[in-house]
Amino acid sequence: MINDNNDLKFSCKTSWLDDIYLGTKESQGIRNAANAIKFVLFDDISVLPDGLKYTDKYEFISARRGGRTKAKLLTSIDLIQILCKYAMQSFGIKNEAFSISYDDYMNLKNHKITCDYTNDFVIQITAFACLDSIYEAYILLNDNNNLKLALVDALINERYIENKMLMLNRFDGFLFSDDISIEDKEKYLDTFKELDNYFYKINTRDKEYLEYINAI
Repeated sequence: MINDNNDLKFSCKTSWLDDIYLGTKESQGIRNAANAIKFVLFDDISVLPDGLKYTDKYEFISARRGGRTKAKLLTSIDLIQILCKYAMQSFGIKNEAFSISYDDYMNLKNHKITCDYTNDFVIQITAFACLDSIYEAYILLNDNNNLKLALVDALINERYIENKMLMLNRFDGFLFSDDISIEDKEKYLDTFKELDNYFYKINTRDKEYLEYINAI
């Protein structure tokens, strides 16, 4: 459990991503800030102009707001933690039921579909996976790069381009749609509140996490 200052390094670092985006936006503009996140943090080379040469990818991120330093410190686990929290927030503020089924989720989980995804689909499927298990959501995004990159696009669009940062930050884990069962509402709330602790166990390779992945 995250319960002391030494463990704060495992708390969700969405604010770091904000600083990376905003600092780079201030010096290089919106498009370059978005592309810097996609390329530097998530290795999306599709945003690079053909023939572009560079020596250090972190040069694409501004040093303002400590963005470049924070980018270097973020791990792949940190980034998936940010994406999972975003998906739960984004689904939560829409106040609607899941439009995907358990079969949709299992099909993606088992077959790693590589088609194009809509923003709504990637948000829902990730939130659905989190409701199933944070460990499953982590594995899903870690194993499916197309899904992960699509979720990055959704995050950048909603959090920064549509400027819904404050709305997303205010989400507290409560779902209000009448079409969602009380059981799922309670589980969603508990999962959202414990998200950092689940990722703490992933980061530290806690016994519970290791037993989970060994049982798959």
